[in-house]
Amino acid sequence: MKRVEYLDRARAFGMFLVYYGHFVQKLIQSGGGNYAAVQWRLIYSFHMPLFFFLAGIFWRPNPDFLSVFKDKLKTRIVPWLTFSLLLVPLWLIFDRSKMLERLLSGSYLVGNPKLNIVTWFLVCLFVVELLATLTAKLFKFNTFRVIIYAVGFFLVGYYAFIRNPSTVLELTGVSPDSWYIDDAFMAIPFYFAGYLLSNLLIPLDENRIGWYIGAVVMLFAGYGVLATFRLNVEDKFYGVLMISSRYGNAWYFLLTAFLGIFFTLGLSRFVAVNFSPVRFVGQNTIIFLGLNGICQHFLDRWVIDFLHFDLNSHLVVFLYTAIYVILMMMLFAPVAIAMRRWMPELIGLEWSSTSLLPPMKEWHEHGIGVFVSSFFKKFVIN
Repeated sequence: MKRVEYLDRARAFGMFLVYYGHFVQKLIQSGGGNYAAVQWRLIYSFHMPLFFFLAGIFWRPNPDFLSVFKDKLKTRIVPWLTFSLLLVPLWLIFDRSKMLERLLSGSYLVGNPKLNIVTWFLVCLFVVELLATLTAKLFKFNTFRVIIYAVGFFLVGYYAFIRNPSTVLELTGVSPDSWYIDDAFMAIPFYFAGYLLSNLLIPLDENRIGWYIGAVVMLFAGYGVLATFRLNVEDKFYGVLMISSRYGNAWYFLLTAFLGIFFTLGLSRFVAVNFSPVRFVGQNTIIFLGLNGICQHFLDRWVIDFLHFDLNSHLVVFLYTAIYVILMMMLFAPVAIAMRRWMPELIGLEWSSTSLLPPMKEWHEHGIGVFVSSFFKKFVIN
């Protein structure tokens, strides 16, 4: 499918918010004050729903569940494991005991990537895509029915899995947070919404009035986000945190999340500048997501402790964090290029002749020797 430039920009903006949100979360944990907390709450109110929505835009129902399952194993689970293994050398250097503790806990058996926690999204998206495929396979699919399915998933997810997880565990014997099933039920409405609106959103990239639509949507949705993100607060609750199944009030969560999604889409269409670094990030979000684990587990806290900034305003927090995020993305860009070139299938892309590894479909035929010989030939000799 042809790339849609403004949706690539939306992915890039979303990935910027992922790096930004993780960093300000560390600022809060380091005593960074109320300004960081407010910005964290704002970002987390919509930035992960945005990615489920964007994935749904390009989803097309496929009744062949087995082929979808195999494809999603390659494009979601393989990168999930790759980016966990990528961090093993850093864990060995900086905190070997914690690494062993996390490996021995068996977390990966239930989909919890403790060695690279930011890749939880890949697991949750994997489950969302399988649920969507099963729904399309088992039930009739039209606009009205998809809306009903989305509402049904959300109600079950919130009132059963989120509000009463112990009851679900007692009745089924399965913990609702295994493989992020509970969060997948909360995320699939955004995925279905992206699917339903895809025929309206994709043409906006080349539509002459798309810029004006983007400006209007950006202004109104942006105002809506700022007006509502503080409303979703309960006792001892400071913001939405999907990875921990923290949503606060379900309806405020939905409202602000959709407003944030449309704000980002409006902004992306309004900023009609095809800046190549932004495009590159938007086209490689899985890679940048996985690499953010280096920041999340090792770099963010070290930078905060080393610099000791006085974060006495929203502007200072923004400048401090934005500069750090941009520098990290610039640092990771060559790594992303190398991974695309030399190990594409391990990050969910199609095999290419530049790969240091043979095609994944041949792995079971040759064993470990083919990896060693292929690596030696292409990387060492050439």
